[in-house]
Amino acid sequence: MEQKETSIIDLPSPDLLWINKADRLAWRLNKLEPGDNIALNIQNKDWIEPIDMVLLALCTLIIHEKTQNQVVIKGLLPHVERYLATMGFHDLVKDACSNLQLRQPMFNFFTTNKSVSITKLNALEDILPFVNNVKSVLDRAFPNRRMQNYKDKVSTVVLEACSNGVEHSTRPTYGVVQVYSHKGENEVRIAIGDTGMGIKRHLQNRHGNIGFSDNQYIMKALEGTSGRLGARGGNGLRRIQEICRENGGSFSIRSGQGALAILPELFEHQGFNEFPGTQLSIVLHPNP
Repeated sequence: MEQKETSIIDLPSPDLLWINKADRLAWRLNKLEPGDNIALNIQNKDWIEPIDMVLLALCTLIIHEKTQNQVVIKGLLPHVERYLATMGFHDLVKDACSNLQLRQPMFNFFTTNKSVSITKLNALEDILPFVNNVKSVLDRAFPNRRMQNYKDKVSTVVLEACSNGVEHSTRPTYGVVQVYSHKGENEVRIAIGDTGMGIKRHLQNRHGNIGFSDNQYIMKALEGTSGRLGARGGNGLRRIQEICRENGGSFSIRSGQGALAILPELFEHQGFNEFPGTQLSIVLHPNP
């Protein structure tokens, strides 16, 4: 059998709603066939955000599963690759990726004060340790006791988002949390992503057709419509938009063909190609 040439897929920056190249990325992923040789191009990015890392892990997993070949990751600058090693990214994708080098991790300053390693969530029992890590990071970043209610709300949202991903996807869910410091103030960024059924199908399973586009279903979820059969949970997206609007944070979500952001004003985009599952990016500030 003749070996196929390697095709390059550019990984877009997920800034805002990943509008510019996300549709093409989804189209390329949906066209993959067994035997395809794929290289993911990081395009020499100077830095990797938590949502970048989640997207990279999800794409690597999807490509490996669909092509049955290992993925090559291109365009990684040495300091970015060291950062990924520090976060433990290499261990998560080593079966799906052929060329990542386990470079010397960065200084302990990152691992002890700034970062929590990316976490693969395969089952419900994997969620609580990640949520506890998020709580620990929030306590270090926002030590003011008056913020305890704020931190508790965020932890509840993370728990629900992770539970939805694990329950509705046959592939792993990934979570990343990290603290950024700027002018003496901390900012916490959290990213959670899965490749499951997405918000539209999740709500349709419970309520039937209550909208047309993915964005309409995302808006329903933001308003508090729950796809859960039980009485508990189902309001995580409503809570997180309230947290961001009240405290000056930001929040973006992609699901299916839809994408919304609270920046804190509402911004939305409806794409043409479906990216599987749901991906969240949350930015939290210390001024509730």
